[in-house]
Amino acid sequence: MRGTQPPTISKSFSLSILENTLHKTTGIKPDDALCVAFSGGMDSHVLLHALKQLAVDFPFRLRAVHVEHGLHEESLKWADHCASVCGELDVPFTTRHVDVDYKRGDSLEAIARQARYAVLRDEMSQGEFCLTAQHADDQAETVLLQLLRGAGMHGLAGMPAVTEFGRGSLARPFLNVTREALAVYAHEHEFTWVEDPSNRDSRFDRNYLRNEVMPLLGKRWPGVATALSRSARHAATAADMLEVQGESDLTACQMHTSSGDALTIAYLNASLLRRLPTQRQANALRCWIRQHDMKLPSHARLHAAMTDLLVRNKSGQGMAKLPGVSLRLDGDALFLCAAIDHVTQSALVEYAWDPACLLEIPERDLLLKSTPAMGQGCAIKQLTGRQLTVRWRSGGEQCRMAGDFGRKPLRKVFQDLGIPQWRRDEAPLIYIGDELVAVSHYWQNPHFSPAFNERGLVFSVHDSSALQSSFD
Repeated sequence: MRGTQPPTISKSFSLSILENTLHKTTGIKPDDALCVAFSGGMDSHVLLHALKQLAVDFPFRLRAVHVEHGLHEESLKWADHCASVCGELDVPFTTRHVDVDYKRGDSLEAIARQARYAVLRDEMSQGEFCLTAQHADDQAETVLLQLLRGAGMHGLAGMPAVTEFGRGSLARPFLNVTREALAVYAHEHEFTWVEDPSNRDSRFDRNYLRNEVMPLLGKRWPGVATALSRSARHAATAADMLEVQGESDLTACQMHTSSGDALTIAYLNASLLRRLPTQRQANALRCWIRQHDMKLPSHARLHAAMTDLLVRNKSGQGMAKLPGVSLRLDGDALFLCAAIDHVTQSALVEYAWDPACLLEIPERDLLLKSTPAMGQGCAIKQLTGRQLTVRWRSGGEQCRMAGDFGRKPLRKVFQDLGIPQWRRDEAPLIYIGDELVAVSHYWQNPHFSPAFNERGLVFSVHDSSALQSSFD
């Protein structure tokens, strides 16, 4: 579900309007921790000053963070200005520096914004609110930009007033206030603020709308910002309805979700999904991808993937690669997977592993971990003093069966376990010498099993990008 949308637009600004927004729209309560993203510009200066005034009767904990990109020769002076303002207001202040890494062809505007929000997200403490000063005119520009990009309902809904953000929430309490109203407050209090000269550069899309297009629209339709913000609220309602429908369809088509499997995020029943009308199929898949915080494909790319996997596919096996994610079909199961461009020669790479430590396999974005367990996994006494190595399937591997039942080809073990074809080459193989000890978390050599009262190690495989921090 999208975050809360702002109330109707106010053409004036006062502390009472801000207090009402904090209470009724953002859900901020007394004693909550607030962190203002303070650029030093007029809008964030008004926000910081007004919050400081409210804090007298509304006792929240207030601090400010300035993100310094180093993209302008005056950026260090801007950081000093922010520190000075916070000193005058007696607000705790932090500057965070970030290097913006972009390549030719990238949107510097977008890359800088992503870097800024990444820093702010990391800065959040548990339950804290990060407050930014986007206002009604910014919302109007956002909606117009999304419209020109051909966005759907989620894009046309613009910026929510409050949404989840890192360990806390991101709140935008000025979305119901115009830039003009904030300027009146700033001049009344005789603020000085920094002006980023890049804001006048109309080569950037948003600046072009702000400097060239919106003034023209405003002359013909004076209420353009209010009208676009109202459209954003309507789009947000429609987006929420689509999300509810998508979640309902996913529940109806769900097989199960992965448990400890780094290679797969979730499964759907492809046969049940096919029974839905095409537009509901697409909506359910978008909802599915969005639930897992992955990049949404374009309308054309998603419908091409649906056609390849759900309509034309007769073999029951297939894959569709999308930006940042892949869909894989195996029989009736449709898998959602993180898209990793594996090194083609990685099957030739062998890793030595001390199971007392994590083993990171960077080209596959995997971590191998062992967990002590009584009577489970591989007996520690059989592993002590022996070198474990991790390899990859190359063909001809044999798995030793229990008792005197000889060996069985790994290919047949995979078939018996029902492991989808595409996942077999992804599974790490754990060896001692030439003896296959375990295959990922799917199979373990029974001749290495501990007695019920012996200590063992249970091997598991994880997505390193998602779980590294929890192991540190």
